[in-house]
Amino acid sequence: MFIGIPGIGKTTIGKLLTKSIPFSEYIDQDQFFGERNASFLYLQSIEKTIKEGRIPILGKNHHNQKTRKPVIDLLKRLGVDCFAFNLLPDDFLLHREKVIDEVIRRIGERDPSSSTLHTDQARNVINDVFVPQYEKPEELSVIMLDYTSSVTTNVNRILEYIKEK
Repeated sequence: MFIGIPGIGKTTIGKLLTKSIPFSEYIDQDQFFGERNASFLYLQSIEKTIKEGRIPILGKNHHNQKTRKPVIDLLKRLGVDCFAFNLLPDDFLLHREKVIDEVIRRIGERDPSSSTLHTDQARNVINDVFVPQYEKPEELSVIMLDYTSSVTTNVNRILEYIKEK
């Protein structure tokens, strides 16, 4: 499970992980963007993936306990361990503008057709929705990633952690 704001690298890292982890599948709630029951479809997709014997790599923002709890409850019910990877620095709320500036830069480099969030709206959405709702993931064992590191560095860090487990 990734934790982070839009544009911080969850999808990029998650999709690369699926190439390195056999029988894994990247699942993002954005796959259900525009659906009234997107959260339900997201959870249903996770459960289906697990029941088919595959490993779900989860790319929703999971920025607060309310968004993480249904996933954690589902995984517990299915007897599956949850690894959480946080791309937000510990001092995110103190230095959020620096993080958001980097995210805006990344979003601006994307193909506009590949994203549900664009630069003209990203800063407002992040500041108005994600910042006020952000809660550090204290209910989980969390592995901190560095959003300023390369994607390859973060992928390798995750793979090393998984090997240790």
